[in-house]
Amino acid sequence: MTYQTRKLALSLLLGAAALSVGGCVTDGSGRFNWPSGKKDPSATPQATSPVAASVPTQQSQQVATKVAASVRSDAPTRYVVRRGDTLWDISKRFLRDPFYWPEIWNINRQIENPHLIYPGDVLLLEWVNGQPRIRLENDLGPRVRISDNAIPIINPELLAPFLRGPRLVEPGELEAAPYLLQTVNEHLLASANDEVYVRRLDNTPTRFWQLLRRNREYLDPETGELLGIEAIYIGEGLLQQHGDPGIILLTSTTREGLRGDKFLPPPISPPDLRLSPSAPDNIITGQIISAYDGINNVGQYQIVTLNRGEREGLVAGNILAADKRGGVVLDETADPVSPRVLLPNDPAGLLLVFKTYQRFSYALVMQADRPLAVGDIVRNP
Repeated sequence: MTYQTRKLALSLLLGAAALSVGGCVTDGSGRFNWPSGKKDPSATPQATSPVAASVPTQQSQQVATKVAASVRSDAPTRYVVRRGDTLWDISKRFLRDPFYWPEIWNINRQIENPHLIYPGDVLLLEWVNGQPRIRLENDLGPRVRISDNAIPIINPELLAPFLRGPRLVEPGELEAAPYLLQTVNEHLLASANDEVYVRRLDNTPTRFWQLLRRNREYLDPETGELLGIEAIYIGEGLLQQHGDPGIILLTSTTREGLRGDKFLPPPISPPDLRLSPSAPDNIITGQIISAYDGINNVGQYQIVTLNRGEREGLVAGNILAADKRGGVVLDETADPVSPRVLLPNDPAGLLLVFKTYQRFSYALVMQADRPLAVGDIVRNP
């Protein structure tokens, strides 16, 4: 569902509830949030009118209609989750628009981790009052699992370039990171199987590290703001000894490490991919600011960096639409001069945000109807 739809539907429902109690709104516990921001002086709990709260708005009905229309005509009524499945694949099996998954996934909050789906789970597609619902076949009793690993939202192997390639880090993050002092064997260059002394390793719980080297700055193409610093991937290491300096064993390298190179934890781990596809809660309009390997034509399952992040309301699991930016052409037919004409943006695919930072985020191209490039537009689906 789009941000505008959610916001309008919620506003209308809260407005109706507020009128029913004389201009104030309940916070769900029976207390009121007064317009001034202060609590009701009497602190007397009251209930929102059940009639007002249950009246469906025209907007909510429109959203419900879109959700129902998104169910595929060939969607199964019963599906057994298998090893190798991803939540994206399952969402696409039931829905044409996977960002509607939260609208139809019916969870039982009495069971542990109800949002997680495991191999062996049986999903049932049902219709309740004309609305689609997907639930577990046995959502009341204990779940019988053939695996203890919940299915991820995407295949982790698709993110291999992200785990072993250049990455953006927050401004100031490298300056505060542990850094390579020298090799234990006093070599000038560090490579795989070398132990290295590292400053700032006292009392860290992190065992696995990446060795990185500062490269160039990335600026917001719209505002010129510093978004992040690109760090070049050097290799990986395993903590051997805490301290300042401590010791890390370099387990693999793609180039030699130098004194002053930085150590940071890996940017993502398997639990980070236990997400549900969803539409952003806020209005998002941004750009692709880089593509892995610097390619000009970005296609399906390739990784891009966006100039929007947590401060704009993006979270991992959000789905964004991607538009090919309209070009500028000369109208040679116009008289007396040839004006420059800006062509409209053209819908080109879908992106799945899988890692967010304060100022930027990473996304995987899940659908590409035409090649994308740096500078193309991302927005709410």
